[in-house]
Amino acid sequence: RQALCLTVDQEALAAALDNPALRPAPGLVPYGVADYGQRDVAEEPEAEEEPVLPGGVPVQEPEEEPAILWDFRAHAQELVTLADESDYAANCAQAKALLAQAGYGQQRPFPEIEYLYVDTPEARAAAQALSQMWQQELGITVTPRSVTQEEYDAALAPPESGEDGESGGDGGEEPEEPVPAFQLAAQAFTASRDDAGAFLNRWRSGRSPTGYASSAFDILMDSASAALAPDALDARDAYLHDAEAILLSDGAVLPLFCQGSSFALAEDLIGLCRTAGGVYLFTAVEERPEA
Repeated sequence: RQALCLTVDQEALAAALDNPALRPAPGLVPYGVADYGQRDVAEEPEAEEEPVLPGGVPVQEPEEEPAILWDFRAHAQELVTLADESDYAANCAQAKALLAQAGYGQQRPFPEIEYLYVDTPEARAAAQALSQMWQQELGITVTPRSVTQEEYDAALAPPESGEDGESGGDGGEEPEEPVPAFQLAAQAFTASRDDAGAFLNRWRSGRSPTGYASSAFDILMDSASAALAPDALDARDAYLHDAEAILLSDGAVLPLFCQGSSFALAEDLIGLCRTAGGVYLFTAVEERPEA
């Protein structure tokens, strides 16, 4: 899993899709999701004299400054996980070393695997580009297979339990983890609310369609769920960042893109404003002043 993740060139993949609304994803939590804790900002130097209004009335300062929050993704890139830039050649070399450590090479080729996706032009282009990268860099044959939404849902659904509600076994041993009916699958993730925990909760043990389970990840997510007091929000942010880092390092999921929107403004115009809700405001649009 780690080798497959390391050999994905996200910039080349984005170029292959040629969609300005897609942005390479450094992590599972997309851009635009805020951390709960307040971001530290540099304090402005105090004025030598207290400002006053005409007539000698002191200026009333606001009682409380509005909170300035980190963007979860920007915070992770700046302080928590990886830098924006990475060495793709070094990543590919590390991926080959990981495969060799796992016992794969010329004497024991990696078996052919299948990549499921629901057919759309973008999903088809991504599947083809990914299979080419894995073949070229690792010599692994990945066969993309287009399926209907119904076939896709059936492949990712957990196996059915027995009549007694258990997953099988003779009762003397712990039941084995269910084996998913797929090897690789493309999926778009959304969340019910603007919160990093909502994107990460689906990867707790027993919840993921991949069968992923990690006690360390579960402990961090439990700790984040318990840290909801106002004075514990910075700790909650840290738990969620560490949980995402574990998920990515384990290779349980490979984030490819963040879905967004884009616009183009004529070069001779300035002043277009876009609100956080996606509304474009044209009231300040004007011609660009000549230099």
